[in-house]
Amino acid sequence: MNLIDVKDLSFSYENEPLFSDISFSVKEGDCTAVIGSNGAGKSTLMRLILGELQPDKGSVSLFGQDVRQFKDWHKVGYVKQSGLQDAINFPATAKEIVLANLYSQIGMFRFPKKEHKEKAMAALESVGMADYADKTLGEMSGGQRQRVALAMLLVADPMLLLLDEPVSGVDSKNVAVIYEILTRLNEEQGKTILMITHDTVRVSGYVNRMLCIEDGCLIEEGVGHPDVLAHYHQHHFIRTESIKGRTADTDCCQNHEN
Repeated sequence: MNLIDVKDLSFSYENEPLFSDISFSVKEGDCTAVIGSNGAGKSTLMRLILGELQPDKGSVSLFGQDVRQFKDWHKVGYVKQSGLQDAINFPATAKEIVLANLYSQIGMFRFPKKEHKEKAMAALESVGMADYADKTLGEMSGGQRQRVALAMLLVADPMLLLLDEPVSGVDSKNVAVIYEILTRLNEEQGKTILMITHDTVRVSGYVNRMLCIEDGCLIEEGVGHPDVLAHYHQHHFIRTESIKGRTADTDCCQNHEN
């Protein structure tokens, strides 16, 4: 079963083509990374999949339904690039933040029941953050906040996880932890994952598919290290302006890590 179908998709910004006629599918159980240089259109593709932008041409379907008519958003969990960074000063604990994603079950103006609190704690436990249940976001590192964001998704039990730069601004230790959590969710819980990432080499050890957007096209890369390195050299170096008569190769797909 395909959870995502992208067919002949084209998109432009102010009449400048970003990509043209790209097509791919994400099957149930896939763990897929979308890679590419800055400005290639990775985050734009995510917004098209979410129905936030309209394509110039082509279509996007979720669970077999055109995204423009899709209603079953409880099946989809999404973490934007900034994660919970925007809420860093919000005076709520991790458990309260996770509980907030159960509002449709709890009901407006009602207090959470024991079962809701147990679900929230189970979600935090699944990402290794149960010990931080009573901590605020301001008391956590970037990687810990990102894990709470994942718990917030998981408490609603979506089938499809859409993640925009899930390790952006995360220290090396937590990068590995987050990838291991995602692998476990995919392999043990059957979650289908599509993530946008700059972390080209490391992510290849955790996903089963890699899609590259480059020069307006989309191709599928192998996930083995030789293929990734070939991709790195073929696509991810640009020529900078001449400096004192010389040119320098600059990596245009850097990992945004503190």
